[in-house]
Amino acid sequence: MGRLCLPVYVVDNVLVGNEITTVLFTCDLARCKGACCASGDSGTPLEMGEVEQIEHAFESVKPYLTKTGYQQIEREGLVLQDNTGQWVLPTVNQKECAYAVRDDTGVLQCAFELAFIAGKTRFQKPIYCHLYPLQIHRFDSYETLHYHRWYICASGCTFGKILGKPLYEFVKPALIRQYGQAWYDDLVNQIQNPAQ
Repeated sequence: MGRLCLPVYVVDNVLVGNEITTVLFTCDLARCKGACCASGDSGTPLEMGEVEQIEHAFESVKPYLTKTGYQQIEREGLVLQDNTGQWVLPTVNQKECAYAVRDDTGVLQCAFELAFIAGKTRFQKPIYCHLYPLQIHRFDSYETLHYHRWYICASGCTFGKILGKPLYEFVKPALIRQYGQAWYDDLVNQIQNPAQ
């Protein structure tokens, strides 16, 4: 069973688990090879609004896709609904994301992000991927942010310890993208100035 840590930071309607400061983490793509893009039991979950962004970005992303990924998208669609009704990205053989591209060193990269870096689209990648290993859990009047511990990310924990980088610093760009600079500044202020 997964561990759910107690929230210790509250910013607006978001409860943030204490592991955001206690876990040291930085993706080590040279070791993990982007394993999170090729693992799991379903495609990447999408936020409301991301389906339309993906539809708008697709023509710019298409040149970056692998032949296999493109064929899977042709079969299943740009996005699809899983058995819970959640919109997700399609996968190849229920493993690798159809939008994943392996570089010359064997690291999986995101076709959306490659197009974004090249200035071809404004959609960087699904926020779920950008925030990982943080995950959002939504409730009626609030949401929570918790660290998702997964064995395939062990090298990220090791690398984070070497660099001394806490999780909230690693995911800073994603947190700002999701919640805004003022929200992130408030979080950092709470972390650096705990209530006495």
